[in-house]
Amino acid sequence: MMKKTLKTISVLLSFCLIFSFFSFFPSDNGVGAARITEADIQALKDKIANNKKKINEYSTSSTSYDGDIEEALAAKEKLDQQVAYTEAAIAQTEELIADYEALIHEKTEIAILREADVESKYDAFGQFLRASYENGKQSYLELLLSSENLIDFLTRADNLGSMLDYQKSIIEGIDDEIVELNRLKADLEIKKIELEATKESQKEIEKELETQLKNQEKVLKKLEADKDAALRQLQKANSAQSDLDAQLSKMLKQCEKQLEEDSKQALLWPVPSNVSKNRIVTSPYGWRDLYGTRDYHLGIDIGAGKGTSIYASLTGTVITAKYHYSYGNYIVVSNGAYTCLYAHCSSMNVKAGDKVTRGQVIGKVGCTGNAYGYHLHFEVWKGKDSSGRMNPLTKGILTIEYNGKWVDPVTTKGVLTIWK
Repeated sequence: MMKKTLKTISVLLSFCLIFSFFSFFPSDNGVGAARITEADIQALKDKIANNKKKINEYSTSSTSYDGDIEEALAAKEKLDQQVAYTEAAIAQTEELIADYEALIHEKTEIAILREADVESKYDAFGQFLRASYENGKQSYLELLLSSENLIDFLTRADNLGSMLDYQKSIIEGIDDEIVELNRLKADLEIKKIELEATKESQKEIEKELETQLKNQEKVLKKLEADKDAALRQLQKANSAQSDLDAQLSKMLKQCEKQLEEDSKQALLWPVPSNVSKNRIVTSPYGWRDLYGTRDYHLGIDIGAGKGTSIYASLTGTVITAKYHYSYGNYIVVSNGAYTCLYAHCSSMNVKAGDKVTRGQVIGKVGCTGNAYGYHLHFEVWKGKDSSGRMNPLTKGILTIEYNGKWVDPVTTKGVLTIWK
């Protein structure tokens, strides 16, 4: 039973410690969890910058495809022309082959007819020779008797011989013609074979050109598909850009509204307020005796321990973050309506120009500059410059978390311990 009770107490203590740890950090004082921060704005700006980069890339990419597509179209057009020329050449070759086949057929028919003519003439001439041989003597006797005189006989005999020679020459001429026809036919056959070989070669060229044309069409199709893809991505990125611009505009308006609300809102106590020692004002605003010297204190000193987190009391811009011989490491943050100064920091988490939000840790409590003992020197200016210095412990200026509630430390008793 004792062990169970101890275990329960241990668990409760653990929860208390966790609660104390989280209560160490200030809440947003009712502003809400959807508060826009500079980090949110910067993240969106980064998205916009990246999207614009994509738009430029897609735009450049889609434009670059135009040149590639133009070159691919020119190459395809050239291949189309070459295919057309090759097809025309094949058609011409086929016509020539047909012409040669017709000529070969024609010469073959002529040769057959001439060979028949030769055969006929050979037969007639043979019959004539046989008759002349068999009746040679009688024929010559008849020729002699019918001649008027010897000269007439000799003339007639000579004419008969001439006729025989003429018949022979005709037959020989036809033979020569047949030989020439066969030679011409053989030449035509060779030409035809050469043309058929040329036609096959042209067919191979046509086949290769058609393969190249198909490949070029694939290249062109892919380029057009890639360009379409790039254009779709560009359209998508442009659409996203419009959305992002609208988001940024909305976010900036909301942030502007927040700043306006922040300027009307009480300033946050600059150190964790759940620790009582962080609610001790060791030196108030105004005249004081400092080491025997009358001195006008321009802010308040909060006796926080070394390394205690320093919170931004308002949402605004870091005006200064540097070292000063008296202030030591000091930070100045302004939202236009109010300006806060934090001095004697041991370290600074921000730099001039940074945007900070209310409750953000901007540094650590230290003892730098003209300081004795660890504390935070805190000033509040109305407006943007030091001419508007005012007492931070003025009613309605500051808010502090105390006993789970946000209260005005000036009007709420028991919140602050002020050393005189």
